[in-house]
Amino acid sequence: MDNVVEKLKPLLHAPSPPAHLAPILPRSSYHALPFSPQHYHSIPSLEPPQTVAFLDGGQAILLDAPHFCLALIRMHAVLYKNAKKISSETREAYALISSSASAKDVQYTAEILPLRGEWNTLNQISFDSLDETVRIGIKRSSPSSIVGIARRFAELQLAESVMQKLSQGDMFVLDGSLQKNYTNEDALISKLRETSLKNAITVVGFSKTNPILTTANSSFAPFLSHKKGKWFYSPVGTSLQGAPFISFARLHEKSAHVFMMDSFQELKPEHYAALAAYAHDPVFLGYPYGLVEADRAARVTQQEAISLQTQLGERLGRDSHNALTSKNAHGILDKISF
Repeated sequence: MDNVVEKLKPLLHAPSPPAHLAPILPRSSYHALPFSPQHYHSIPSLEPPQTVAFLDGGQAILLDAPHFCLALIRMHAVLYKNAKKISSETREAYALISSSASAKDVQYTAEILPLRGEWNTLNQISFDSLDETVRIGIKRSSPSSIVGIARRFAELQLAESVMQKLSQGDMFVLDGSLQKNYTNEDALISKLRETSLKNAITVVGFSKTNPILTTANSSFAPFLSHKKGKWFYSPVGTSLQGAPFISFARLHEKSAHVFMMDSFQELKPEHYAALAAYAHDPVFLGYPYGLVEADRAARVTQQEAISLQTQLGERLGRDSHNALTSKNAHGILDKISF
C-alpha cells in the first residue's frame, strides 16, 4: 500500500497558487477569471429575507430490466419565514421508464404515476437511447439511467409551483445546479428563470459537490478553502449566453465545507447572509438546514424500497421474475459467500 499512498499524496495536497491560476469552466458558457484574493468577500450577519424555500428529491429503483425500469421518486419542499418553518409540500410518484424499439433505434419514455401531492402533467420526458446527454460513453443508455432525469424534471416542476407561494425579495434554494444538462431540460429551467426575474425572487442552485478543476490541476473548492472565516468568492467567471452566475461560499466560520452556488442573477452579500442564517446546525455545519430537512423528507429508505419490491413481487408473480432474470446476475454473485 505504501506505493499507492505515495502516489496519492501529491493529488491530495493543494499547492500554493501559481501565477494566473484559474478555474476551468465550460468555454461555451463562461469566460473564466484568474484567481484573485480580491474576489473573497465577508458575509455580513443579517436577518434572512421574509421567506426562504428549500427543495430536494430522492429516488429508489424497484424493478430493473433491459426494456423497462420502475422507480419511486419523491420531492419535498419546505418554506421558512424568519428562520421558522411555516409549511411544506411532498410529491411522490412511480416513474415507469419503458422502451420502444424499431429496426433503427430505441426510445425511452418516462411515465409519471402520481401517489401523493398535486401533480401537473410532465411533458417531453422522452429520450433517444443514444442521446448524447444520457448515454454512457458510446453505449446506449439504459431505462434506469433515465430515472434521475425524470426526478430532476419533477423537481423543477415542483420548484415552479412553490415559486407561486413566494413574494418579491424571497429566496428559493434548490439542491443541485441550475445548469442545463439534459435534452428537454431547457424549457423547465427557462420557465423557472422567467418566474424568478419577473417576481424578483432569488433562485439559488446549491451543489454539495462540484467538478470544477483549476489550471493547476487541483479542485477549485478545496483550493479556496485555505481562507479562514465566513466568506463568499465571486466572480468566478463571466457568464455567457444567459448561463447561471457561479460563486462559492463557506457559510459558517467553523465549517470544513465550501459549496458552489449558481443563480439566475448575481448574488448580493445579503443573499449569502440569508443562507448563512440557516447554516449553523451542528448536524451539518455550514450547510443550510432547510436542505437537510428536505433531503431527509425526500429520501427513499432501503426499508421502503424492499417493502415495495416485495409487494410488487407478490402482485406480479412469476412475470416479474422472468422479466428481471436477465439483469440480476450481479445481485446473485453479491450474495454468494466463497
